[in-house]
Amino acid sequence: MKLSKPTPPAPAGSSISLPRERNVPKPKLEDYSVLLYGLEKIGKTSLAAQFPDAFFLMCEPGGKALEIYSREVMDWKQFLGYIDLLDKDRSRFRTIVVDTADRCFKMCEEAVLQRLLIKHASDEDYGKGWAMIKDEFARAIVKLLKLGRGVIFTSHSIEKEIKSRDGQRYDRIVPTMAKGAREILEPIVDIWAYMEYDNTGQRVLHLRGDTHLAAGHRLQDRFVGVSKIHMGKSAKEGYANFVAAFNNTAPSLEKEQNQKPKLKLRR
Repeated sequence: MKLSKPTPPAPAGSSISLPRERNVPKPKLEDYSVLLYGLEKIGKTSLAAQFPDAFFLMCEPGGKALEIYSREVMDWKQFLGYIDLLDKDRSRFRTIVVDTADRCFKMCEEAVLQRLLIKHASDEDYGKGWAMIKDEFARAIVKLLKLGRGVIFTSHSIEKEIKSRDGQRYDRIVPTMAKGAREILEPIVDIWAYMEYDNTGQRVLHLRGDTHLAAGHRLQDRFVGVSKIHMGKSAKEGYANFVAAFNNTAPSLEKEQNQKPKLKLRR
């Protein structure tokens, strides 16, 4: 049996090295990546527009009523092109907003299918089509997240029936994006938040999920004791409350409302 050659060592003088100090967590909310999803027209784009120096990659129509930096993205090639531009000029824009992640993933899918000369991902045997689409999307998203900015991905919400391993069925609120997009974005973002109306008709932002709601975050010393946040009467107020919760200076809405039952998703 022919043995494979060992991987050669890195050349002398290369930029790789072992760390001597631990990473210091980023101090501001806008330093992190967020998956923000919720009902249509509830104010996701308006909330994202409050983040510092935001640039919107509009993958579907929207944002016309907002005073924002934006570009319409018509296809996957353009999306990759904007990532390259942002990589070359890192002095502009502190926050990148992909609105929506649903349409962005669809553009990626269309580009890969065109490259493979097939009409549907299942036309490739053994799931190779879907795997290539996910790989293409993941490479772009990882590059975007490595640009040194905060990144916000928006999506809508839907209530889906879930079947557990023991056969029980229950409803769960999840983003509307395709399964392949969810499998890439949900594990990689720092904050995964759902916006809805509570029983009083006020907007709230969920930061903690459960069996019936997809949400959560990976920040150990942030949002301490907070599971839901008041979004107030304006995007500006909602953003201020979001920052206060991040800085552990806002009370938990979960405690204030005494865990009142959540409204069913509006259709």
